Amino acid sequence: MKDFAGNTLANARKLGNLDAKTLTFKDFVGSGDRNDLYTFSVGSSSGLNVNFSGAIAAELFALKNRKALKKIGKIDFNNLKQKDIRNHLIRVARSGKVGVPQIMTATLAPGDYYLRVRSPKNKTNYNFSISSPVTNSVLNPVPNPNPAPVPNLIPNPVPVPGITTLLFNGTGLPKTQGWLDFNQIPFPSAPLNNPPFLSSAAKFVVQTPGATGVTFKTDEDFTASGDLNKGYAGYSNYTATAASVFPLTFKSAKVNPAFPMLDRAAGYILSFKLAVNSEISNANRAGFSLILNSEDAKGIELGFKSDRIFAQSSTFTESENAVFSTNTFTNYKLAVKGDGYELFANNASILKGALRTYQFDPATSNPPLPASPYALPSFLFLGDNTDQGRANVTLGAIDIIQG
Repeated sequence: MKDFAGNTLANARKLGNLDAKTLTFKDFVGSGDRNDLYTFSVGSSSGLNVNFSGAIAAELFALKNRKALKKIGKIDFNNLKQKDIRNHLIRVARSGKVGVPQIMTATLAPGDYYLRVRSPKNKTNYNFSISSPVTNSVLNPVPNPNPAPVPNLIPNPVPVPGITTLLFNGTGLPKTQGWLDFNQIPFPSAPLNNPPFLSSAAKFVVQTPGATGVTFKTDEDFTASGDLNKGYAGYSNYTATAASVFPLTFKSAKVNPAFPMLDRAAGYILSFKLAVNSEISNANRAGFSLILNSEDAKGIELGFKSDRIFAQSSTFTESENAVFSTNTFTNYKLAVKGDGYELFANNASILKGALRTYQFDPATSNPPLPASPYALPSFLFLGDNTDQGRANVTLGAIDIIQG
């Protein structure tokens, strides 16, 4: 097979302007040709989707300045030192685990970008399709009559290229990709029955990988209590491990210590794809919730009901909200900047408000929680965190973009 892509930034294969286009390519990398470079541009803020097949790894870069091409443009990428990459390039996104079908997503500001495809091991043929869709959705949410003041909000999903960390690529189970763990309370434990955290009667919540993401249901009696609402389950970048057995206590730690520090002064964005297939909950609660804390634990909790999305007030009642059908697969972006947040659905702003400092006693939950999630720095949770609701959801690709 002829090698079409170059090995340096200067001779990267030119794809031209990618706005609202989808392009497909095939090539190979191996021991004698470890890197293929592609370059393209986008003319406006837009999304990026790259689908790969083949045992390859990929990274997307932007130039820190035009001098970068003079300094390192003619050096084979395989020979670049890490210091050169740090000094002259911004890593915008990277692919996931080698050896599985991969999806790389990012949100791009206008400018030029370089896609690096490399072979970690042996020679391999690969295929990929790349697209930069432009979405013009118009939504009409019902505004909250008394909205909270919102200082320093991000004016659009991504103002500048940032570092993207892909937490889940939308295929398989999130736990296998090294950033998120699936937690449930009570946890099924046949040899040890120690309520409320461990139960010999509880069942594992079923996670089902699919074409668009992973589906999990908390609308079944997984606690074996006869109460369909009881119990919690979802994905988080923290996991609870036993600190002592007698008495049973837990400590919380990040699944991956390299998880990004969420600095609200610099700004960051959580992107995720979600469909709430079905949901039942009481007032002020939702069958599916999102908790996102900054490094100083100031954050926001959003509840996703079937017909609307709302923010939890500091006293855990429904606050600002938007009427929105959540049962279709939607690309969400939750942008945080300063003291404010803003939620986008398919690139249209639907909800915004002020961040909160939640005061919460984990012992008041039913069942109790081992720790308060609202006090954990740079914390993320996506799932069912209430004993007053349940849901069936499909969760797709998830990433964090740091400003």
